[in-house]
Amino acid sequence: MLYVMEIMEKRLKIVFSSVTSSITEVIDDAIEFLEINNFAYESFSLKLVLAEAITNAVKHGNSLNPHLNTIFSLDISGGKLMLIIEDQGGGFDWKKLLQSTMPDEEKLSGRGLALMQAYGYRAEYNEVGNRLTLTRV
Repeated sequence: MLYVMEIMEKRLKIVFSSVTSSITEVIDDAIEFLEINNFAYESFSLKLVLAEAITNAVKHGNSLNPHLNTIFSLDISGGKLMLIIEDQGGGFDWKKLLQSTMPDEEKLSGRGLALMQAYGYRAEYNEVGNRLTLTRV
């Protein structure tokens, strides 16, 4: 399984096989990077946001295909926290997602974007819908 981590001054990049067992490792490495750089963050919300975003890319974007990679980047230059999660899947119609309201409380999925926004992250997608950029506002 692929797991390659690259650290550049104020940026962390991890490329990994799209398997669920890698998600915790990516989150742990992201937290360690922030701590090494003395970057202030709120632990619970960041871990939740990371888990939602990365899981969506691995599970929905790449359909848990270990031959497809997920790319995670974390950038703290300029004092802001920016997270970029990209998969190799075909993408989705993100414009529909942004127009929807909070999903039914009975559902077990579909709440990721609402949670991210509730914790102060602005979400932007590329045109295809396979790259999500989250900026802490």
